[in-house]
Amino acid sequence: MELVIEAYDSQDDWDYIGLAKVKITPELYDRVKELYKVVKELGVQSITEASYIPDWYRGVDKLMTPAERLEETPEWVNARCVELVVTWYGGFRWQGYVKHTDVMVHTETLCIGNMDEGAIYWRRAG
Repeated sequence: MELVIEAYDSQDDWDYIGLAKVKITPELYDRVKELYKVVKELGVQSITEASYIPDWYRGVDKLMTPAERLEETPEWVNARCVELVVTWYGGFRWQGYVKHTDVMVHTETLCIGNMDEGAIYWRRAG
């Protein structure tokens, strides 16, 4: 399953990053659940793991849905040091840096519970 989700950056310029495209595979699904189990067992707030799964895109009209924005052919952004973050409250997201900058980017948080129900969608987990 491929998702187009909201993405944000650490700059005041909200148009720098706007979208991330993520392919949710059975392997990713299993890995997120494994990491969530470890988070709970260790009693930590989150665990991060290197993961270059998302494709990042510059923002376009924020009034459109993410899928509509992707149809506008936004500019691809090269992100590095990308990590999958799994949190204790049942969410997961990706974060990283735009290459050759100090601009941090992150996706909107997805709900692990929605994965179990087979209905992942781009909404905040907590």
